[in-house]
Amino acid sequence: MGTGISRNPSRHPTVAWARVVQAIPASLLLAIPLVIMIGVTGLNYRLIGDEGEFHIKIVEGFAATWPRVNIANYRSASTPLSYLLMTAFGMLVGFEIWKLRLLSAIATFLSANVFYGICKRSGLPSPLLSSFTFLVFPYIFLFGFTIYPAAIALFFGMSALSHYLRDDATQVDLLKGSILAGLAVLCRQSLLVIPAGMAIHELWQSYRDGLMTGSGRVIQRLAILTIPLLMYAPLVFVWGGFTPAANRASAGGEWFLRFTPAHLNYILILVGFYFLPLLVSSHLRDLPRPGVAILVAGAIVLSIFLFFPVVLDEHPGQIQYVGGLVARGLQTVKQALGAMSAVLAALALWIAGLAILLREATDRTGDPSRGKLASIAIIFVVLMIMSPFMYERYYVPLIPVLILMLHRYFRSTRLLSMWAAWQALLAAGFSYWHIAIK
Repeated sequence: MGTGISRNPSRHPTVAWARVVQAIPASLLLAIPLVIMIGVTGLNYRLIGDEGEFHIKIVEGFAATWPRVNIANYRSASTPLSYLLMTAFGMLVGFEIWKLRLLSAIATFLSANVFYGICKRSGLPSPLLSSFTFLVFPYIFLFGFTIYPAAIALFFGMSALSHYLRDDATQVDLLKGSILAGLAVLCRQSLLVIPAGMAIHELWQSYRDGLMTGSGRVIQRLAILTIPLLMYAPLVFVWGGFTPAANRASAGGEWFLRFTPAHLNYILILVGFYFLPLLVSSHLRDLPRPGVAILVAGAIVLSIFLFFPVVLDEHPGQIQYVGGLVARGLQTVKQALGAMSAVLAALALWIAGLAILLREATDRTGDPSRGKLASIAIIFVVLMIMSPFMYERYYVPLIPVLILMLHRYFRSTRLLSMWAAWQALLAAGFSYWHIAIK
């Protein structure tokens, strides 16, 4: 016997809650974490990391000389557009720290909404949940409430990606995307990976389609994709390098021109951690069965882990520097359980990341955006391999690309919901640690 309620799926509490959520605009749901953070903190907490040493001083210096700001030399590795926008915003509403942070929060909110549109258009199974995991990625969430230039750069980057990833993107789509990508590059140089990846994909497509020679259309599309580089080039000329001279002097030179293959291991560890639920999803059943070729390739890849390890502790003369949430977690394991336990934990995450990316690489579905996303990811990896700094915050541009590539395999809304909730707790704890404990 029963009440009749439990036999009717439409009246199940989970189904009813899902219908309520679906009736709420996505933008309002994405605003909830931001509103909670602003309501709890008022954005009026101590300066975090480089906020006090670099960023606020640059904004104040620009404001003092406005409108004749000195973009030729200031003490930051980032391009100046974010600082200029914060200065203009401060001149309108005031230069209190919480007001400048509010601009970053607005930019983060807009980024999440743009990213939701990309997820929905790309056909991800749960675009809202995928956008939520993007929003609460610890470094995206934390930087969304600081005066770091990352939040504004991310907004322009996601806006550019929105145009680039359109099916059969026209030259107008590429032009819009390239202008937005150029604005992103004028906030953070690392966002050059987006148009560079698109250019590599365009070249590959042209070669595959036999259009490499005698095609004005190909030349025009590639020329459009160089716009962000052309927007950045005048700064390189003025600076005499890739960053202002004052920053190069304080950093000891162009630090990122140093070959560090251990980044390959670090990326796999990050993927293994932040996309761990994919290990229990059904798509991994389609991994290639072990054969001679697979075993040989596996041995070669494993040698990278063994011969180019991610060194968690800093030592005199060490040229590799590691920092971030995952690295700190592995350091905690090392301190609590010993060095071997930390190595095994890193290896487990590394194997998880390798399995997840291997499945993506062997997927034969015809999603037209996969090639574009893969090209951007490859260019990003190549860029990072040239840096000795394995700081997790530097990997923020890769996170939305990985979500768009890998969340296609999340068929379990419940699993993704649980993971999004866990990541939200992680982001909240990580932010609290920076705000109140560190």
